[in-house]
Amino acid sequence: LDRWTVIRPDEERLSVADGSLNILAAPFDIYQNLQDLPNIIVQPLPGGGDEPWSITTELTWDPTVNFQNAGLMVYGDDDHYIKTGMVWNGSRNFELIKELDANPVHVGEVSAGDVPNTFMLRFVSNDGTAVVSQFSADGESWTDVGSTDITGIANPQIGVYAMATPGAPD
Repeated sequence: LDRWTVIRPDEERLSVADGSLNILAAPFDIYQNLQDLPNIIVQPLPGGGDEPWSITTELTWDPTVNFQNAGLMVYGDDDHYIKTGMVWNGSRNFELIKELDANPVHVGEVSAGDVPNTFMLRFVSNDGTAVVSQFSADGESWTDVGSTDITGIANPQIGVYAMATPGAPD
């Protein structure tokens, strides 16, 4: 984790083993005015938002309870971010949310019904500002979840997160 910064570290829920980062999802969130999600793991946005960049990860995740979600994030702070990931909201879906000033906008949602528990997720920016969220079951064929931009997110960083249902036991 040398090049990464961990927001609100909870070492009991975070480990690196066999080349994989493991996050035990915590029952907290940063949605709207919530600000208690531990283990948001980030590094500076390549090029500072002026050059093309991408981040791709392979996740193993199987949400089964409302609001459990994990994925990628462009993070400024708890009230200024973009997150994309697999979520349970009545069924398994991929979602893209942009939040500015504690006001989240649900930008995109695509069913994840046939996607296996291990899948690929990525953000792609061809100009450093516009951001497209995509997922893949095989790492070769990609499906768009939605697109937005990093406007309004000061000092954006990129990384990963995982959360359980806020207020529920782990």
